[in-house]
Amino acid sequence: MHLPEFPQREADENHLIPLINIVFLLLIFFMVAGALSSQDVFDVEAPDSSIEEEVNDEGWLVLLGEGGASGLRE
Repeated sequence: MHLPEFPQREADENHLIPLINIVFLLLIFFMVAGALSSQDVFDVEAPDSSIEEEVNDEGWLVLLGEGGASGLRE
């Protein structure tokens, strides 16, 4: 019995293109869906000051060192 020989497929990567397209579409979908979802926002109430006079804060510079030491300059 003689069976017909089928032509051999060439080793090409054209069968990967639809898979790559689907992966990119899913990536775009999840990026957009993640950007649209909002996080729960809660109100933050600032603490009241115990000092009644205003402080001039235009000339302050706070310096922090490696060991956590801090210094203030006016």
